[in-house]
Amino acid sequence: MNARAEYLFLLFLVVGIALFVLGLRYRSRLKMRAGSCLHIGGTVVGSTQGTLNGLDPTPVYHPVVEYFVDNHRFTMTAEVGYGRRKGRDEDVGHV
Repeated sequence: MNARAEYLFLLFLVVGIALFVLGLRYRSRLKMRAGSCLHIGGTVVGSTQGTLNGLDPTPVYHPVVEYFVDNHRFTMTAEVGYGRRKGRDEDVGHV
């Protein structure tokens, strides 16, 4: 093996170790933030129709989720899309 290949191998090793350590630190920070969030349940109450992206005209249904915090009702439309409707007319349960 020539000297350049040895340095390249060493470079990949150092970068890999650095990315691993930074990833562990980032993961622990995300766990701390997620632990401080309020965990609540929601119910799928309907869906909105959209497309997967600008090039694919296939319809995708985004679930609309309803949840309550301190007796205030909130709804949100999920970014995840499904190929068929999900909502009150189906037995989908809680989110």
